[in-house]
Amino acid sequence: MDDVQELCGRKTSCWDEKIASARSLRDRFPKELLAHRVLVSHALMVPRDFPTSDALRSDLRKQYADLSRRYPRNPAFPYLLARLERNRKKNRELLERSVALDPGFPWAREALVRALSWKPTEEERRLSHEHLEAFARACPARTGVLLSLLSGLEDRAAWEAHAPALRAATRPDGDRPEELKTLWELEFKFAEPTRFAFLRENVKVQLEALRREDRAADRRWLSALEEGYKLTGDDAGKSWVEETTLAKFPCEWSSTRIWLGRFEKEHGKFPEVEGDAQQKWLADQLAAMKPRLAQCPHEGFLWQLQLQALGMRDGVSPKSLLETGERVRAILGDAGGGPVADVWLDKGIALDRVAALIEAADRQADRDRKLVQAAGLDEEDLRQESFYQLYAKTYNRALRVRLGLARRDAAATTAALAGLESSMKELENVARTSGEKSMIAGRQAQLWKLRAEADVLAGREEDALAKYARAIEKNPDDKKILKAAEELYSRRHGAEDFDAWFKSAQRAADAASPEVTRAVRRPLPDFGLTDVAGKRWTAAELRGKAVFLNFWATWCGPCRRELPHVQKLHERSKDRKDVAVVTVSVDENPGLIEPMLKEEKYTFPVLVAGAGSFTKWAPSGIPQSYVVDPTGTIVEEQLGFGGDGDSWVTKMEERLRKAAAGSPGSLVAR
Repeated sequence: MDDVQELCGRKTSCWDEKIASARSLRDRFPKELLAHRVLVSHALMVPRDFPTSDALRSDLRKQYADLSRRYPRNPAFPYLLARLERNRKKNRELLERSVALDPGFPWAREALVRALSWKPTEEERRLSHEHLEAFARACPARTGVLLSLLSGLEDRAAWEAHAPALRAATRPDGDRPEELKTLWELEFKFAEPTRFAFLRENVKVQLEALRREDRAADRRWLSALEEGYKLTGDDAGKSWVEETTLAKFPCEWSSTRIWLGRFEKEHGKFPEVEGDAQQKWLADQLAAMKPRLAQCPHEGFLWQLQLQALGMRDGVSPKSLLETGERVRAILGDAGGGPVADVWLDKGIALDRVAALIEAADRQADRDRKLVQAAGLDEEDLRQESFYQLYAKTYNRALRVRLGLARRDAAATTAALAGLESSMKELENVARTSGEKSMIAGRQAQLWKLRAEADVLAGREEDALAKYARAIEKNPDDKKILKAAEELYSRRHGAEDFDAWFKSAQRAADAASPEVTRAVRRPLPDFGLTDVAGKRWTAAELRGKAVFLNFWATWCGPCRRELPHVQKLHERSKDRKDVAVVTVSVDENPGLIEPMLKEEKYTFPVLVAGAGSFTKWAPSGIPQSYVVDPTGTIVEEQLGFGGDGDSWVTKMEERLRKAAAGSPGSLVAR
């Protein structure tokens, strides 16, 4: 099934062809459950923002609801209907009805294991185990499904009960190479880190056998090899998989990911500081993208990347920006409205068309909101989803303010600002977690910047400077705000006094942050975890030190950008007796940690916690960092990585120094 997503991407014609083929298969074999399952699976994978997506799913729901009424004793139809049901409560009710009709029907059992895995209670864990065992008894040969179900559970006992049979059934010479990936993940997931070296040797043996199968045209085979070479740290093997993937599947996301990785290896990361180095990097990226876009004209992500690069590049012609924006909009549909409007507004082009782009972004947001409302979420999940919906809404409303400013339309700007301010109040009322409040700070900074620009439009430049100061208070690392403030201040008062004005705004930012610090004050949870070197760590052993505790995963892009700076912090702190830098991996597959550490030459400690500990340790997301004082109290928290590089290291050193000294007024890291 994953092959369909890789193959079709955002090509509407491809999805139409696959759906038509699956529908034809079902209609030819109406009594074969597999034919129905293929059609439903394909329908669920069609991108939700496609115009035909909702109609397709709605049509299938009506069909299976009708079949369920016509054949009330057939367990297959409530099961198929459940798969198409967005509402979690209704989904579970339909699956339970299917099991009640026939306790031996395995696929309802399988779906219930997945349905019960979301924030399960103890009773739901018990039921998940019961349904898992029922499925395993009914379908012992369904190795891939069993592996997938076990991967979604934090149940060591269940894994150990099924592991011998699964190891025997999952072979390199079998016809389902993708199952090896899940088997390897489970092996590492439930093993002590002291066994990782032994497991890696086993993977090497299996990789040799898998490579001999020589199935280069099979995406699943290549994907399994890629995962195995990552686990074993085999650079030559990884390079061979990359070359083969680029040759066999040049226009799929897997190849785009490889291309981007290779570009960064050759040219380095995107420079953080504006200037010649940044412009050179962008020019190189655009030149490298040109032949790839010619080869893969339907690769939506690449076109969006091209648009972003053109938007940051100096001297780009309006024609190029227009053509690229139109291409993004054609491929991404309404979802492309916001990104295209953002770039066009920055460059001041096609302002007569930007309103339609913002309306498209609003339509997409409305569709997303309806999906959330239909999901039947519990109170906290609904609150969290509402936060993200409002967060997106403020982005669209900010675009409207920017359009009013670009047109120099004071009345439209004032009206749009009122709408943005209303959305911001809603957003602030919904926010609960420190992570959400951290996200809001960026939106608040943007709001103050837009207020400042509205004052400039109205001729109130001194009022605008006061608002720029508030924007800096909310986000002192936003370079666009700093640049706009400096230009206005220099025009009004001369460039020589700007530094003093800026330092005053920075002091206001520093004074504002202790409120957030106090809000996250809580004890560090007790823990006992082993690091990748086999050393056991406990919370008690960290008492008496100021601790920087960072949560990350190998798959997390912002984490990977932050970790070089964590390494610098570790190197500067490693000889101190009163400070410790410790990181915690929440990877699903902890076998991937050590190869990555060796590749990047990282030496900081990494505790293996696993994805199951995610909600206990870092409920707001990753990367997430805590500063813990010597009493074992978390006194500061940072969600995400702002990209301010070495200045972040310096700031964090100061925060650790204050925590070690017991200073009550330390700042939240930004």
